[in-house]
Amino acid sequence: MPQRMFVILNPAAGRGRATRAWRTVGPALRDAGLSFDEAIEQRPALAIPLAEDAARRGYDVIVVVGGDGTVHEVVNGMMRVGGPALPAMAIIPGGTGNDFARGVGVPKDPLAAGRLLLHGARRRVDLGRVNDRYFAGIAGVGFDAEVAAKVNGWPKWIGGTAVYVAAILTMLVTYRC
Repeated sequence: MPQRMFVILNPAAGRGRATRAWRTVGPALRDAGLSFDEAIEQRPALAIPLAEDAARRGYDVIVVVGGDGTVHEVVNGMMRVGGPALPAMAIIPGGTGNDFARGVGVPKDPLAAGRLLLHGARRRVDLGRVNDRYFAGIAGVGFDAEVAAKVNGWPKWIGGTAVYVAAILTMLVTYRC
């Protein structure tokens, strides 16, 4: 069981899905005897310095409550500190796609994901680096990157799988190599 946990909540993730998830998971974790400090990402990219500070302060686990964008920011904040003694990262999926969480076997259900903090096993994941930015999971170029940019540029109320399908279809018509 983790000794010191720091939670970073992105309230904008998944059109509020992360906040709703944390309202359920946070109290359940406290009821199970876990204690943690928490911070809310008040603006885009704030998770980077929050994660950096948590890593420098010696937390054992940084819990990401958000989506792939929040995971990306937390990874980059932790890597600013570097070294072999970085905290573990746990994820309570609350974003639109949650691709990274799904890829490493984190359940979609927030309570099931939270139970991993009690009974889950740690696993190492590879990180990639392009210039001064790190990524976990995948990095895309060309068509893939254009689809991601299109999705990120659309209103957040268009969510879930539909936004990705719409972006792919749009790019199939307009993309030029």
